[in-house]
Amino acid sequence: MARNRFGQTWWGSQWLNALEEVDWDNRLPRGRRYANNGSVRSLSVDGRTVTAKVQGRRAQAYRVHLAMPPLSSRKVGRLADDLASDSALISQLLNRTLDPQVLDYAEARGIALFPETWQDLDMDCSCPDWAVPCKHLAAVIYLLSREIDTDPFQVFRLRGVDLIAELERRGLHLGAAAETELPDAHALITGKATPSEAAAGNNDPLLLQRIDYARLRPLRDALLRALPDDPGFAAAGRVRQAWKAHLGRVMRHARGALQQLSGDAAHDPGERLTLARDVAPRVSLDKALSARVQDMPGCDSVAQLVADLSGLRAGDLDDYDPRVGGWYAIRMAALHLLAAGAAVPCLFRPSRGETGAIWLPAALDPEVQKVLRQLAQGLPPGLLQLRQGRKDQPLPAGAQALAACGLFMDHWIRQWAELSVKQRDDKTLRLLFEEGRARFDQPGEAGTAERMHLWLARLQLAERDCLPVLRIAERRNGNGFNLHVDVEDRRGEARGSKPVPLKTVLSHADTQRESCDL
Repeated sequence: MARNRFGQTWWGSQWLNALEEVDWDNRLPRGRRYANNGSVRSLSVDGRTVTAKVQGRRAQAYRVHLAMPPLSSRKVGRLADDLASDSALISQLLNRTLDPQVLDYAEARGIALFPETWQDLDMDCSCPDWAVPCKHLAAVIYLLSREIDTDPFQVFRLRGVDLIAELERRGLHLGAAAETELPDAHALITGKATPSEAAAGNNDPLLLQRIDYARLRPLRDALLRALPDDPGFAAAGRVRQAWKAHLGRVMRHARGALQQLSGDAAHDPGERLTLARDVAPRVSLDKALSARVQDMPGCDSVAQLVADLSGLRAGDLDDYDPRVGGWYAIRMAALHLLAAGAAVPCLFRPSRGETGAIWLPAALDPEVQKVLRQLAQGLPPGLLQLRQGRKDQPLPAGAQALAACGLFMDHWIRQWAELSVKQRDDKTLRLLFEEGRARFDQPGEAGTAERMHLWLARLQLAERDCLPVLRIAERRNGNGFNLHVDVEDRRGEARGSKPVPLKTVLSHADTQRESCDL
């Protein structure tokens, strides 16, 4: 079993450091082994109260209780006023990031967010150990650092403060649920079709043959640079390393496959695997994005469809149904995109308590968008459908192109990634590179999927219900101008407004330009 890490973010490490500084009797290290080996069977955080069950030497697990004293409402109000007035913090708070400078504001107001003595914690354990904290309590303290790694706002909730609500009462709307909640599978796919891509395809094989892949450039490293440095979940560093290593291997495999196809075109090897002439495959996706191939006898999975298409060449397509030509074009597009490293993982919610992942084309890049647009215009409609109850619903052309490419790309990434034995101990890496499913339901894992989703959102191109609009208004006294950020919906109706200093907008724009310059 992989060794867990604790306090991997700034706020998580501050929680541990604060307690280690008051741990004069060196009691905390005794609980680290318990936190590592899965002895903490359950962990629940409800406001200021933490309850847990920790398995010790006895058959029955020990009951652990931990609580912190609340902060005064007056101090909290003053702190929230300070934070809401700091333009440098606003953009980070909008990205659900809690800058370390928040602690400076708290200390200036005389607020001790972290315990300063063991007496600041109300602790109790049903074990017979007289020491406080005992190793069972210490294990819970370690796992709390992982909860804080994922969600630094937990530090305030442990003191009885809903910081997000306090800031929203002051006009700073963070959109917590909308931004962090994982979409269901169908919303993930259909939500990425822009209006320009939504028209029906032309079912024109000539359009598919004219797709230009020459302008695609390597994107793997640029995509990794675009990710925020402090994602707020402990496995982020391992994900970055695995992404770079495994996508490099996938890129080499894809280039090799394209070279082989080019060589076969120039030097026909003669006998090849061929499809039956009467097949017309289409694919149905259920709510977990599990694919079922239809109208193709003997083929019921994406893996088999990919294998059956491998024997085809462009010159064979005139003898087949247009759907075969469509899947052939999708296969070629997916290989070219993988050869460029133009793939991003997207998380979704296949069922309650479960997290799913699928790799999709990096549609943030303009050249990738062009490829997808050409593909969408040429594919026959109904090639890929979503299962709604007992019926299959066709996808818009843009969503069909993106999802179909994603199915093939995701298949190859999981086939070619080759996780090591050690990496297979990490459920986050298995989610992204092997199994495509995970449950983050163990103590200390709360919020991991949502934080990963927020981290990866920087790389995803999707429609938004609202648009930011910059508005310059003359001040009432006639002395200069104010810059406002208005929020409008797609119909142009105002949804809210907040004055923002020009230096903040320019600073945020510079950050976005650097991160999106793929």
